[in-house]
Amino acid sequence: MTKRLVVLSTFVGAIVLSIFAFRTVGHRPVIFTTESPDKTYVVLLRGKEFRPRLPITEHSVYSDVYRHGELVTSGRELHSGDWFDPAFENLYNGYEWINSSILMFHRRTGHEGPFDTLNITNNTSKSIKFLRVQSVEMFLLFDLKPKARVNLSASPQSWVSWINVEGEYEAGTSIPSKGVNFEIDTSQRGPFTYEITINDDGATISSSKLRAYR
Repeated sequence: MTKRLVVLSTFVGAIVLSIFAFRTVGHRPVIFTTESPDKTYVVLLRGKEFRPRLPITEHSVYSDVYRHGELVTSGRELHSGDWFDPAFENLYNGYEWINSSILMFHRRTGHEGPFDTLNITNNTSKSIKFLRVQSVEMFLLFDLKPKARVNLSASPQSWVSWINVEGEYEAGTSIPSKGVNFEIDTSQRGPFTYEITINDDGATISSSKLRAYR
């Protein structure tokens, strides 16, 4: 009976400690800050970049974006997982401003190409103030004007590729998350091109050479 009580107490204690740890990170401390080359945008990342060591806790990273010192969007989730999932730092160990309105987080380790191409089109009459595009890298796009088109280079994927997009219009309306898997047959050789189009009724993601199955 004594052994059972000790085991039970240990288990309960672990749960309580996990809940406490979860709550203590709830204030989302700033873990990263960067400014665009022309000093228009400042991006803050908040949350927990490391994988937790305790069960039932999560590691999430959120973004705050400022434009000319004014908050544009706040608390957008960029990454989340539990203690079995890779942490933000495991997926991205570097970053680069592609230009003054596109920020890329990456984990490029010596790959020199060829790269896949992501063609992103705002096929609406509304400006997009924030757009997150997820491939191997994660791209944050700001102030994408109506009918604008952007071409990005992304690290190639194999067997199964995954592309995801979500964001927010300037007026505050959400662009719902849309993700698609593409099957890459062993006989197919890249690089591949993906078309990511934001329409009034949502996003579409396609590739002329690959079959989408979700």
